[in-house]
Amino acid sequence: MTAFVTGGDAEHGADGGVSMIHQPGTLTVEVEDQREHGRILTIGGEVDILTAPQLARALDLAVAAHPSRILADLSGVLYMGAAGLTVLLRAHAAAGPHTVFAVIANGAAARPLRVTDVDSAFAVYPNRETALACTAAMLTPVSMRSEPS
Repeated sequence: MTAFVTGGDAEHGADGGVSMIHQPGTLTVEVEDQREHGRILTIGGEVDILTAPQLARALDLAVAAHPSRILADLSGVLYMGAAGLTVLLRAHAAAGPHTVFAVIANGAAARPLRVTDVDSAFAVYPNRETALACTAAMLTPVSMRSEPS
């Protein structure tokens, strides 16, 4: 798992892991590589004009790996600004037809997706379990995918 922290502080726990501390203007992104089933990015904090570039970088790295699925879990997002919506739309477009791109959103992130109609560009699910189950049927086996040139 990879963790990105911007704009705030992180403390190292007793087990050597990173414990996140939320401060205004903080964005955390944890990347979970599920090998042939894709990548899950767990995003927390505030996605605004200052933190959106870090989210874009994490999504760009996920897209560049050409996984079969990318799930952006926004359950921990406290604020979602227009810059964050733009990042999600660009990542969806960059993912291309061979990568299932979906978002998990409830709470603070769900409303901006809905009222701006961004949720019509890609699937939005209320929780991780539903997202995993619903996108599983859309996955193309790795052996049938062609790598972009």
